[in-house]
Amino acid sequence: MGESVDLSEAEKKTIEDFIERLLTTQSKRETYVLLNHKLSSLSRESREKFIAGLIQELKNADSPEVEALLKEKFNPAYSMYIASGMMVAQLNEHSLENFGQVISEDDDDDDDESNEI
Repeated sequence: MGESVDLSEAEKKTIEDFIERLLTTQSKRETYVLLNHKLSSLSRESREKFIAGLIQELKNADSPEVEALLKEKFNPAYSMYIASGMMVAQLNEHSLENFGQVISEDDDDDDDESNEI
């Protein structure tokens, strides 16, 4: 990400608007929801360009408050975004592995006990 990202005026405006909203978030959860909503609405290519452009804008900011957003808000929220994506992928993989497997007799123990009462 050492290279400069060429952004159109519309992309710059989108990033500036996002930074303004990022400044108003009060909690980690609110910041994560904002980032997740934005990134989920973009295609993979647009998402990568948005992230690179956002990081570039935050690093090059004139205001120390905006520059601090990268470390204090964006990085933790982005880490949560990546981690949640990994968890969902693992859950999906686990579900697909178990899909179609026959339930063994050991799995029915709870049902048998409830029928005896």
